[in-house]
Amino acid sequence: MQWNGAEANRKEKAKALEVAIGIKDDERGGKATFIAFEQGQESPEFWEALGGQGPIAAAVPDETSHKSSRGDIKLIKVSDASGAMEKTEIARGQLKKEMLDTKDVFVIDNDTQIFVWIGKGATLEERKQGINIGVNHSKGRPAYTKVTKVCEGTESAVFQSLFDSWKTPFLPPTDFSERSGANVAHGLEQETSERLAAQMAASTHQNSGIDHIDDGSGTVEMFRIEDFEPRAIDEATFGQFFAGDSYIVKYTSTARGYHGRELVLIYFWLGKDSTSDEKGAAALHAAKMDDMLGGQATQIRVLQGKEPAHLVRLFKGKFIVHAGGKASGFKNRADSDSYDDDGVSLFHVKGHGTPSTTRAVQVAEVATSLNSGDCFVLLTPTVAYLWKGEGASDVEVETAATVANVLRQGRALERLIEGSEPDHFWSTLGGKADYPTVKDLPEPDREPRLFLCSNASGVFKVEPIHDFCQSDLEEADVYILDVFNTIYVWIGSDASEVEKKMSTETAAAYVAEQGYAKDTPVMIVKSGDEPLLFTSHFIGWDSSKARVFVDPYEAKLAAALAASATLSEPPLPARDDFVDPLEQKKQEQEEAERAAEEATRPSAPAPAPPAAAPMGAGHTITYETLKADPPPTGIDVTRKEDYLSDADFAAVFKCTRAEYKELKPWKQQQLKKSVGLF
Repeated sequence: MQWNGAEANRKEKAKALEVAIGIKDDERGGKATFIAFEQGQESPEFWEALGGQGPIAAAVPDETSHKSSRGDIKLIKVSDASGAMEKTEIARGQLKKEMLDTKDVFVIDNDTQIFVWIGKGATLEERKQGINIGVNHSKGRPAYTKVTKVCEGTESAVFQSLFDSWKTPFLPPTDFSERSGANVAHGLEQETSERLAAQMAASTHQNSGIDHIDDGSGTVEMFRIEDFEPRAIDEATFGQFFAGDSYIVKYTSTARGYHGRELVLIYFWLGKDSTSDEKGAAALHAAKMDDMLGGQATQIRVLQGKEPAHLVRLFKGKFIVHAGGKASGFKNRADSDSYDDDGVSLFHVKGHGTPSTTRAVQVAEVATSLNSGDCFVLLTPTVAYLWKGEGASDVEVETAATVANVLRQGRALERLIEGSEPDHFWSTLGGKADYPTVKDLPEPDREPRLFLCSNASGVFKVEPIHDFCQSDLEEADVYILDVFNTIYVWIGSDASEVEKKMSTETAAAYVAEQGYAKDTPVMIVKSGDEPLLFTSHFIGWDSSKARVFVDPYEAKLAAALAASATLSEPPLPARDDFVDPLEQKKQEQEEAERAAEEATRPSAPAPAPPAAAPMGAGHTITYETLKADPPPTGIDVTRKEDYLSDADFAAVFKCTRAEYKELKPWKQQQLKKSVGLF
């Protein structure tokens, strides 16, 4: 349950929702019911869980609230590195992730909750003493005060929220004693655009700590979540993921961990289109695998597009993400398995100079998906084309060849250099079209850099985003993309005026700081209207993600409530009666099946769906009009293609209506995305 105070701002609500969803997905298996309340609209269950209704304190300024809420947090280090067991208070009030050391144990005391964080390299005695110290701190506290053990790599959303930032800090270091709550402009000093540009130029790529563990030659096991359970995958298809699914990859290294222990990594990979229950099940089963190993493994949550180099390295050039996936495990959901099985598909192969950063992602089968800076693999029913852009790197060519050999499955393999394509290549993509060419793209050995520009902290700041992907772009902020021959300023639809103004000034100062040519263009890009030259720098860019702004909190809340709506709504359990949701799977499935049986009993026939065009028989609308934003009134926006004349339909979709209707729903959707009618 999430409670929103009457004067809470939008970003506070969105952050609280992020924490709530993290708990729901990662700690409750994605199957808990989620409820949100505005102040004054609370349910009886809400007050009952808190021990009864009471007065609500008046709102206080964010800065005051931040200081008071964080002032009592203590970070205590437990270590025997000196030869004797020592307990040292490291920080109080504002905590940073970097204060934690993997070789020791730390106690985080937040008054009403106590966490004992155990580093992977902590000694057995440190672990024991850490738990004892945590328990001793709870003495004399209210009965509801909990002591929770947290192993490194398994930090919950609640635990992470106690730290000012759980991300890699931006260089150079700042004085964290000055940080305060969101939307607080006073008390913080705004740095100049020149100073911010200097920080941007000084930033360097920071690999995650796991990237250099070993060469990936250990033992790999791979599982896909199906009906809430991990199903082992055939080794022949290791490295092939579907965007609509969630996976677990267990890796046992040939190297040894701290104190000579076996080194095991458990990755759980979450596809961008995977359902909430699949993501939650992946997290729970990863934790169970760790428990079976005595808690010695390292669990790593990986979002699609944010794969660490070590994970990609495990599959030796065969890291491939397909569109589609298995249906949700919930039997009362009206979805089904979705795969692109018509024999035609296009894969974008992109990297940044090393095999460990190079992977393949399925994209729309249209010519505009191409760009001269990368390689692409086009599968047709008879031929697999390996297309090398003029600016593609040798590593991308090598990886594309591996991917093509994995996917061609008996097809003839034909290598193409940009400019030498046969007619069949273009006809498969629906005809030739403009795409970013080598003269527009930067040098292939220089990795583009993305920076987040935001004033959410009360002052305008710029932070680098490493290994970026499309999902990093948030509507409430502004981003600067440096591709060396052009600087792009991407503006989210809900960005503030301060962010828009400061980001543009900072981009100009950055050009000077980097010593780029004075005529280096700084291009403003609006969300939902990104040019191909911009999108070509994001692997697997999905044009259907072009968004019209909706309140970020309202959008996330709607998604969370929709996910909860797929579940039956049992009475809220007592706070101490939580049961592992996976253990309830059979019972819930039986209930869903009974509900489905009730729904299929004979009843009055459902009314036929309305005709797509209520404007009169034979009425058609031009392609350009249907693409307009907003679309024409009085039409079914989910079936825009039905309003085209037969001639326009054939010209736009490169097929007849009859041929279109024979396609799989997944394929129809992809075609609509590619022509802007989705």
